[in-house]
Amino acid sequence: MKHITAKFAGIIFLILGLLTSLLYFFPKSLPLSSFIQIFWPNLSTTFIGTAITVLIIDFLNERRQDEQLRAQLIREMGSLDSGFALRALRELEARGDIRNGYLVKANLQKANLKNADLQDADLRFANLQGSELSGANLTGANLQGANLVNAVLFGAILNKANLSETNLSNANLSQAMAKNVDLSNANLSKTNLVGTTLTEAILRSADLIGAELRQAKLEDADLENAQLEDAILLGADFTNAKLIKVQLLRAKVTGINLRKADMTRANLEDVDLTGVDLTETILTGATYKVEEPPSNIEKIPARKKKRNSKNSNTI
Repeated sequence: MKHITAKFAGIIFLILGLLTSLLYFFPKSLPLSSFIQIFWPNLSTTFIGTAITVLIIDFLNERRQDEQLRAQLIREMGSLDSGFALRALRELEARGDIRNGYLVKANLQKANLKNADLQDADLRFANLQGSELSGANLTGANLQGANLVNAVLFGAILNKANLSETNLSNANLSQAMAKNVDLSNANLSKTNLVGTTLTEAILRSADLIGAELRQAKLEDADLENAQLEDAILLGADFTNAKLIKVQLLRAKVTGINLRKADMTRANLEDVDLTGVDLTETILTGATYKVEEPPSNIEKIPARKKKRNSKNSNTI
């Protein structure tokens, strides 16, 4: 009897209640029929009421225990120990807790999730500051508004992930694969994006001030209104990219590829475009602060605008 659970007891009471309700059909001609007719309703109601109470309490206890276990696994997932963190992640995955919102706003600061499988994970507004995510698979993951300051995502897979409005300041995304990633309005200031693949990425209004994008691949990327002041873009490929109204003040652009890029109304002040591939590049309304446009800029039919600055020109 030690091992009788509350659920089992509740089921027994429910069966007794249903059985006693059958006494309604007890023949009135038999002995004790009057006694049974008086007491069976009370017995049946008592058994069924007790059964419902026990089963509800058991359900609430199980739910509380389940929530406590989930909270414990999320805490373990934030461990500095990779083995510990990945074991907890696997258990959460088995429970189906990775994609159903239970990791939203999770505190995973400095978690060691190297090579973790986080495909389609829902990590909106999670705290991943200083976390180790090198080699992690975050394909299709939702990290909108997450805190990834100083996080390491070296070689991580971020294809089709949602990182809009995330804070990736000082993070390391070197060699990451991030095709079709959404980084709109993200903070990427001083972020390491060396050799990162950002083909067809959305970086509208992203803050890339002081970011390092040497050899980065940004073909067909959308960087409209992005801030790239003081960014290091050496050897980066912006073929067919949308760079409308982008801010490139003092950016280092030696060896970059801007073929067929749309740089309408881009700010190129203090940018040395000498030797940059500008074949079929659209520079209508772009501004730069030099005495004369670089010789490699093709003449594009666009009205020149007078500016207050003595040395400022508009193509």
